[in-house]
Amino acid sequence: MSNIEFKEPEVTTQHPREMAHETLQDLIEFSIVLEKLSRNTAQRANEPDFLENLIHLIDEISTFTEAIIHARITLKMGLIRSVSLLEADLLSILKDLLHGQATGQKVYIISLLNEYLPTNFEQWRTQGIPELIRSRDS
Repeated sequence: MSNIEFKEPEVTTQHPREMAHETLQDLIEFSIVLEKLSRNTAQRANEPDFLENLIHLIDEISTFTEAIIHARITLKMGLIRSVSLLEADLLSILKDLLHGQATGQKVYIISLLNEYLPTNFEQWRTQGIPELIRSRDS
């Protein structure tokens, strides 16, 4: 018989609104990670694992957008024009990335990954997320 030790699970309770606010704060830092990941993916555009890196980036972007959606729902936020514009811009960039990948437009993909996507995440960090936080606080 093996000697298995079990640890007591740690359980933290938190009001959903407080958790949503913390999520928004965490997304500020996560946007920096996504900027770097986007640029690193662009640098690997000619490597054999590029598609794998691109898929990983898209998965991380999905996590980012899902967190924003859940925070907005939890905080019962209405339409915020500046945030809606950033969401539309991000969606457009993602569609362009997928189209560029499907049609082999590597130069365009690199441009999206080096410039447009990092700029969008910078705008999320400096404008969109702070706007969501201000909206929550008002």
